[in-house]
Amino acid sequence: MASLQAYQSHGIRYYRIVESFRKDGKPAIRVLAHLGRVDDILQRHQQNKHAAVKVSSVSAGAVTALLRLAQQFDVAGRIDRAIAGEGK
Repeated sequence: MASLQAYQSHGIRYYRIVESFRKDGKPAIRVLAHLGRVDDILQRHQQNKHAAVKVSSVSAGAVTALLRLAQQFDVAGRIDRAIAGEGK
């Protein structure tokens, strides 16, 4: 899940959208978008009130791939049949 994160560089506060994940068992973050300073964000918002916001995610393809594999191998059906078989 993405979250908004404030960070500071050379005494200036910036904002970015990040998501958490584990790398080699340790927590890490992946930057999805750099938003800049508050003034920059406000200026962009005021200039482009109807502009679409573009967010890219490198993990979204993994979910789609897993769904297709689950459908291909009928995972839901196998689970249903296994549960129905326990009641015998």
